[in-house]
Amino acid sequence: MQKPRIERLGHYEIVEEIGRGGMAVVYRGIQSSLNRTVAIKVLPPGFARDKEFIARFDREAETIARLSHPNIIQIIDRGSEQGTCYFVMEYVDGLSLDAFLKGQALTFRQLIEIATQVCRALAYAHAKGIVHRDLKPSNILIAKDSLAVKVADFGLVQLAQSAGELSTLTQSNIAMGTIEYMAPEQRRDARNVDCRADIFALGIILYEMFTGQIPVGHFKRPSELNPEIPRALDQIILTCLEPDPAERFQSAGELARLLQTALGEEPGVMDRIVHTVKSAGERATTAMRGKTRRVAAAGVLLAAAVIAIPAARGCRAPRGAAGTPPRATPEEVPAVEEKTAPSIPPVAAAPTATQPPVSASAPVRDTATPSVAQAREAAPPRASAPPGTPAPPVGAEADFAKAESYAAADMTKEDLRRYAVTSMRAVLENFKTVEPRWAEKAQMRIGQIYEQAGETTLALAEYRRLLDLFPQGSLRADAQYRIAECLKPSGFFGMLDLGRKEKRLKAIDAYDRVHRNHPASPYASKALYQMGLLQEEGGAAADYEAAIGSYERIARDYPASDEAPHALRRVAELCRNRKVKQYEKAVRTYEDILARYPDREEGFHLLLNIALVKETLLNDPQEALEGYRRVIREKPGTKDALEANRRYEALLQAATPPR
Repeated sequence: MQKPRIERLGHYEIVEEIGRGGMAVVYRGIQSSLNRTVAIKVLPPGFARDKEFIARFDREAETIARLSHPNIIQIIDRGSEQGTCYFVMEYVDGLSLDAFLKGQALTFRQLIEIATQVCRALAYAHAKGIVHRDLKPSNILIAKDSLAVKVADFGLVQLAQSAGELSTLTQSNIAMGTIEYMAPEQRRDARNVDCRADIFALGIILYEMFTGQIPVGHFKRPSELNPEIPRALDQIILTCLEPDPAERFQSAGELARLLQTALGEEPGVMDRIVHTVKSAGERATTAMRGKTRRVAAAGVLLAAAVIAIPAARGCRAPRGAAGTPPRATPEEVPAVEEKTAPSIPPVAAAPTATQPPVSASAPVRDTATPSVAQAREAAPPRASAPPGTPAPPVGAEADFAKAESYAAADMTKEDLRRYAVTSMRAVLENFKTVEPRWAEKAQMRIGQIYEQAGETTLALAEYRRLLDLFPQGSLRADAQYRIAECLKPSGFFGMLDLGRKEKRLKAIDAYDRVHRNHPASPYASKALYQMGLLQEEGGAAADYEAAIGSYERIARDYPASDEAPHALRRVAELCRNRKVKQYEKAVRTYEDILARYPDREEGFHLLLNIALVKETLLNDPQEALEGYRRVIREKPGTKDALEANRRYEALLQAATPPR
């Protein structure tokens, strides 16, 4: 490896260069304080010269750093030094997936295990609102002497876009192939994609893992290139590769579950060697001859996949003869352990009630309306109650409590989430006319379950459904606020999303509805504050004025709310902005905060800020001197007092004529 030009960055000693690409250079380094090996990605020097980029880099690097998952390379640190921005990450002693597959004789079990670990990494990141956008074999690392998988480079593509450089990071000896793994919608608009773009990229990787080729154009089914591939796996891969994102699997968790179950029915298939995997240098693309790539589900899937795949894609699972099961009497439901995700058997009978229509703005996969009996049929065996235990309460409250016991588990896990949603839907259908309060709570919890799992599209549909079903409900303000929160643009490097302006305006409108429709709700002040933050983001003088109006409304209408002092502080900060230039109003607002909320002085540095505005923006040194004296007098020994004393001395020196 090359000798590094940089010998040290912060607390890290640079040992050697281990990779170089269009966007970054990767070094192996040593963290001296802990004597551990780390990987350091150094970005081009031009990045560090943009102060706005540095601020965004720091802010959004914190988002990546919060990704803590066994299948994701952990970011340890980041910094800017010597005109250089850099990430510090854990060092993986292993190979990229490209190199790992080269010359290996691997079984279906091993390949499925690798793919499942990638799915777990994606599912976790997607639940945090982060899309990889550059998933490819070179970003999937396999630890030496094991099948432990680490996915690298979450968010670095967005980082490149933020500097106007859409390029890719590759390791030495590894061919670039980013465009080959891009979903169609990502090729059209690389910045406006969601988690389903990662599902498509993983489909390309799966196709390549099992056939040795990358699908291009009208490609063949995987089983046509490798006859040992079961048809169920065929369909899973093709579903990932659907051009329409709505037709793919909607979450990586679903894909992981299907990969684990689809091959289980064929004797010995998991331990069969996959002979057709080629090395990275031998990969070739194949045009399809004869049959098209689409495969009908009927007749070609294994029994398990026939049920599982349509459910994952939003289709109703096949059912037996219709029947009307009675609503079961309440039973005690044991807590579900997060480590075991039980599979859900197919439902044998359809319920009497049908699911009410959902807002057309978002698809909902759980289209069946199950009964409580069906939810229990899918549940683990219940624990028997000890003798003498009083009978549990009967009715909506009891059924809701049992459903809530499922929702208390890890809702990022598909099977556990389905239990919870199934049980909540049963409460909704059984009690929406006789005990609507509990039915409304159940509908609200369905939306919250999906939102907790990162399925914001489904959450939106469920919250909107609550508004349709319960026009006089007590949770309408809650639902409208959650709708606004789901619409709010977010995610890693979200500031660079080309569709962000439209999302921002939709969210502003949604927050405004919360305030207008529910002015007495505790969500009203919260909605106004979030609306102000989004208005600020517009960046124009008119946007700042609109935000000031929202913040001042909080101070006027909700002075006792938690948001009120923070809203006034935002007013003062915006008035200091050179696009607004209301400097005297900034001083008055700081003084207003001090009078209304004296306990906020310490955190908001009100006295010091008043003096700073008078000195630097109003150019009034006499008033500034008096302000600094007040800080020194009223806050002795504090950092504010030290800063005030420094500026006080500097002003006096500037006012003293030279001798």
